[in-house]
Order: sequence, then C-alpha cells, then structure tokens
Amino acid sequence: NRELAIGVYSAGVVLYALSSFLFKETLFYYPAAWLAAVPYYLAITLTSLETRWYGLAWLPLILLYLGLGRFVFHKRPLAPLGKGFLADWLTHPSVPFYLLAYGLSGSMISLSYVSPLSLTLAFGIASLLYFASAYIFNNPAWIYPALFTMHMTVLAYFTINPSGGPVRYITIPFLVMTWITSLAGYFFERATLRTDENRTYRFSFLNRLFAHAWARPFFAFAIIEMLIWQSLALTGYDTGIIVASGNALLLALFSLLWTEGAFVYGAVAFSLLAVGVSLRQAGVAFDDSVAIYGGIGFGLYLLGRILDRVSVRVKSLTVWLTPLTHASVTLTALAALINIPAIAKDMTATAATFAFAGALYVAIAYRGRMYRLGYLGMALLELAWVLALIINDVEQPQWYAIPGGLYFIGLGYLEWRSNKSRY
Repeated sequence: NRELAIGVYSAGVVLYALSSFLFKETLFYYPAAWLAAVPYYLAITLTSLETRWYGLAWLPLILLYLGLGRFVFHKRPLAPLGKGFLADWLTHPSVPFYLLAYGLSGSMISLSYVSPLSLTLAFGIASLLYFASAYIFNNPAWIYPALFTMHMTVLAYFTINPSGGPVRYITIPFLVMTWITSLAGYFFERATLRTDENRTYRFSFLNRLFAHAWARPFFAFAIIEMLIWQSLALTGYDTGIIVASGNALLLALFSLLWTEGAFVYGAVAFSLLAVGVSLRQAGVAFDDSVAIYGGIGFGLYLLGRILDRVSVRVKSLTVWLTPLTHASVTLTALAALINIPAIAKDMTATAATFAFAGALYVAIAYRGRMYRLGYLGMALLELAWVLALIINDVEQPQWYAIPGGLYFIGLGYLEWRSNKSRY
C-alpha cells in the first residue's frame, strides 16, 4: 500500500528529526535524511510521470539536500583526510545530506538507462552537479567525476539517434572534446600559480600539466583521451588521419602557448602517424614508405632552419629548433638502418634513404662545425650515387665519377679560400 507506506515513512522521518533536535545527537540525521527518500520516490510513482524520467525526478531532492547540507548544517569545516577524520565526518551534521545527495545522483543515472535521451540528460545534469560541487566546496577532486560524466554525456548523446556507421567515427567529436578539455586546463593553469613559482616535478612540462591542482584533472583526461581515441581511430584510415592530425595540431599549439619543446616531439610523432596511415591507405610498399620517412626527416631539418629565421620575430618558435633537429637525425638514421637489408630487392628506395640521410648529416656538419659527421654524410651521399648508377645500368661510371671528384675539389678550394680549410 503506497499511501500507507508514504505515511509510515514520513512519520519515521519526523520521529528521527525530532530525536536529533531533542537529544542533540547528530547520528539521528542519518535515518531522518535517508528515510525521506522513500516517501519521495513512492510519491513519484503515484504520478503520471513516465518510468524513464524517474531518475531525473531525484533532482529536486538532490538539490534540496545539497542546499541543506552546505548552507544550513555545514557550520564547521570538515576535518582533512588523516587521523581522526572518519569520526569527525560521521558526527558532522552535513555529511548525511551529502551522502544521500551524491548517492541519489548515481541512482539518477542508473534509473535513466532505459532511455538514451533520459540517460544523456542524467549524465549532463550529474556533470553540472559535480562541477558545481568543485566550486562550492573549493575542491578540485570533484572535477574528475565531472569530466567523466561530461564525456559520458557526449557518448550517450550519440545513442539517441545512431547513424549506424562504424564505431570509429565517434572519435571525431571526441577529438573536439579533447581540445575543449585541454584548453579548459590551460585556462585554469593560467588562472592559478605560474609553473616557475610552484615546481613540483623535475621537468618543466610536467609542472605545466600536473603541478596545478585545478588544471591537473583536465590535462590527465586529455592525455587519456588522446591514447584511447587515437587507438580506436586507427581502425580506419580516414579517422586515423583526422585524429592524429588533430592531436598534432593541439600539441603544436601548446608548445607555442607554453614555449615547451617537449610538446614538439609529440606533435611530430602524431604527424608521422598521420603520414604513416596515409601511406598505408595509398598502398605504398614498406621500403618506399621508409624512404619517404627519410625524406620527411630531411624536411624537418629544413623546416627547423626556416623557423630559425622566423623565430627572430616569433620568440616561441625557438623551442621547435632542437626537437626538429633531433627528430630529423633520428628519423633519417632509422630509415637508413631499416632499408639496408632491402638494398638487393629495392635499390631505389635504399638509395633515396641514403641520400636524405647523407644530405642531412652534411648540412648539420657544416652548420655545427661537426667535421667528423661530415665524413659520414659524404659517405652516404657517395653510396647513394653509386646505387643510382647501378640502378640506371651505367656501363662507364668513370664519366660520372670524374666530374663529381672535380666538383668536390672545387668546393674544397672555395672553402679553403673562405678560411674554412678544415671543413
């Protein structure tokens, strides 16, 4: 009998509320607050409200309990985590209301699973509730459940009217979510203490990401999102390219905002991933792909030289120079090592790989006065030239070797005249 149950439970609420008031005993607040949820729910079931909205019907009671707990019974602060905090919390008059309010927020979501629309609204309201809790209690720990429910809101939204396409396409809207989450973290990082004032980690980019309590949840979620959604996006060529390119642009943006070279490595890595997916989609052979990566490595070095000129006006671009040089050297070296075994079956790709690596090392040796590296660069260029002669079935290579030798002698003479005799 629902009407009888409503009366009996309401009487129990009055009994325990009076007991708490008369005996000044905080523990009576627990049954008084928690039993009130029973007649409230029974009253909902007596209305014409559809079953799928039962979960959202908890919202007025949740807001009432949060308001009572925060603005009526929260007259002394809660003890911090540590020795004796549990006893303090159990006897605090606001805790019964908080426990039931947040417990009902979970019930609100679970009861809404019967309908995609009600589930989306439940997750969205829970997200707003947790964000508001972070502000009301001045505690950034509430941002973690808030971000989780916010992402679940987006995920539930796409179940309302599913397109029927592959699951991997969900990664594109979540790429937008990654950008929003990262930029929100940047806002909190800028609004709180600067990194140089609060050094918690050894590396400066870790301080940027995790030294600020309010920004930390956003960046933690952004990093996890990058890994999860990029993995799912790689199940298709189109989504793999889009998501990898989006992540690369995001990291490039933060490298400029924070003047941090560590993010340049991430931007280069995601860019190379996008190129790799593009080559796989185009059906390029493995050896040719390695040669293309070698050319990209040489191109990264040339890009660094261009940015070196531009950085005179845009100072934040200076952090790109060293990472681009390191990435170019590593990439060309790996490409050359990988393609050495393919010298017999695909000589053209191997020659191109050696040529890109040799040109890069000669350029670095010349600019940095690293003379020993110049020998390796020249050797790779000569080897690439020999392979090119073999590929073209040149029967009298001396007619190519003699002009090449005279050309290098001329360069050496000019360098000697320019007081660069060692090089």
